Amino acid sequence: MFILHGLYSFGRKIVAYRNDFCLSCAAPRRAFRVRTFDVVHIFYVPLIPLGFLRRWHCSVCGRDPHAHPGTRKGFKWAGVVVLALFAVFSWALPPEDDAWVWPMRVGLPIAFAAALWHTLKSKPDVRLKDKLREVQPADESVCPLCGYPLVIGSGWHCSGCGVERKVVKV
Repeated sequence: MFILHGLYSFGRKIVAYRNDFCLSCAAPRRAFRVRTFDVVHIFYVPLIPLGFLRRWHCSVCGRDPHAHPGTRKGFKWAGVVVLALFAVFSWALPPEDDAWVWPMRVGLPIAFAAALWHTLKSKPDVRLKDKLREVQPADESVCPLCGYPLVIGSGWHCSGCGVERKVVKV
């Protein structure tokens, strides 16, 4: 049965900003913290309220700046090991007239070689902690969203729109 479901986000509001390193862009970027009221829907009918949630978004690509954009190298190596084991065990099967035995015996070593080549060729993973140390914290005295001056209280915040200036934690 096909069930159409998803997430509605109401009342999107930027509540904070900071200088950050975006793994998707692979560059230092400004990130905005967005507060939304989220509701789970089924067949476009809002049913389950999840409440107010806050998420960081890159100002350029819109993704979570600390979410890794691809498959990590450790998972690629795990896939290579699994393919190697399957390739070896496919030859341990007794020779029968099953239609799937020979495609497995030929296809799995080819898949293993392709996965090994792709894993060896892929770039190393970016270490987020090292990149965050290189990011300069935001130090402007004017709000980047509305142009009002930032005032100090329990932290730097905008006197116009209420946005708070944060510092990225390493």
